[in-house]
Amino acid sequence: MRPAMAPPFDLKSRSGKEIRSARGWGKRTKAGLARSWTSDHGLEALRLLLDEVTGTAGFEVKRGVAGAQTSFDAFQGNYSHDLLLIGEAAGGTTVVSIEGKSDEGFGQKLGEHRSAARRKIGKNEHTNVLDRMQGLTHAIAGWEAGADPRRLELRWQLFSAVAGTTAAAVDAGADQAVLCIHELLNKRINEDKRKRNENDLRDFVYAAFGKTVTGDDESWIVGPLKLHGGSERVPASMPLYIAKLSTPPAPSS
Repeated sequence: MRPAMAPPFDLKSRSGKEIRSARGWGKRTKAGLARSWTSDHGLEALRLLLDEVTGTAGFEVKRGVAGAQTSFDAFQGNYSHDLLLIGEAAGGTTVVSIEGKSDEGFGQKLGEHRSAARRKIGKNEHTNVLDRMQGLTHAIAGWEAGADPRRLELRWQLFSAVAGTTAAAVDAGADQAVLCIHELLNKRINEDKRKRNENDLRDFVYAAFGKTVTGDDESWIVGPLKLHGGSERVPASMPLYIAKLSTPPAPSS
């Protein structure tokens, strides 16, 4: 019998060290995320959600990398996955990027991100933020953020998460990619912030892909979504799914 709290799949750190327990995941990782994914808790919930869509049904994990990093464009800086899963589903080889959240937000809005970059440029400081933003918004959604003021309200972290997920799928030679926001519920969660995150995620899906997330379910999945492409790291040929997985706390032992 597999020991309690041992990962239900081959799990390693990005340095290649085997992870056998939540404690072995590292101090910087959210405790709720580590407990979920070093037991059956997270994987079973994810499988149930992925089974709702034909292409991702029957997902079986081959391996996972905690803290994996992926380069998604020609500029410096990588996207850091809380957990990257590589496996097989009905639609073929599937990469799932897990981003753990409780009630912390998705970072700056596009408008805030752009303004910060412009301030740097005004001080003669080097930044590639504007070029990176233009490249990603075009590759993902086929538009420029500044063309519509409403787009500037979208969260930059969601664009970089999609780019990191699809680039990781390209690196793995995968047939499809899934970005999964894993909402880790706990007694201290702020419901207003949680609702903000839900709205930000749904707004992103609609603005970038023209897809409306319907219903009030706490967990949901949409796709396959069509990327605009024009980038080797974010290709139009890569089917993308976006999921939100909301789970109660995993057992501590």
